[in-house]
Amino acid sequence: MNQKGFTLIELVVVMAMIGILAITSMVGYDRFIERAEIAKAEEVIESIQTELYAETAFNGVRTGVLTEDLGSAFITVIYDQRSDTLIFRKEGVAPTHDEVKNALVNVFQRTLDMSTFIYNTNPTSESEVININVDPMDQLMIQYFGSFGGITTWFPNTRYEAS
Repeated sequence: MNQKGFTLIELVVVMAMIGILAITSMVGYDRFIERAEIAKAEEVIESIQTELYAETAFNGVRTGVLTEDLGSAFITVIYDQRSDTLIFRKEGVAPTHDEVKNALVNVFQRTLDMSTFIYNTNPTSESEVININVDPMDQLMIQYFGSFGGITTWFPNTRYEAS
């Protein structure tokens, strides 16, 4: 008897092979998407650094902030891109962490001119968020959460000075 066609076992083996290939390609695709999201977030941070340097490199940006005693003070923010250092100068004494965070938000809002950013809030899928914090080791930490899912953290060197 000369029958044409495939046996049930042959069909099951081919289906299993297709399933294995599909699963491995999905895992690779997920990793590819994750790496692309991180690369995009890092690109945004580099763009922020470039804009910040262009605005603050020579004279810095002077901005007013509320102090802990509910007064006001001026802080000058300078970014040195070569050493990746943010310098905060306050009249009289070195600024506090909260004053530094507020000054940096003010400078970002002024220099980046990107109304799509939301500062110091919980990220949502529709928004691009920049959170500015000081970690337990007294290191300034700037986290960027992209609306596309990418997350990256920038730890610039910092100096808090009295002017």
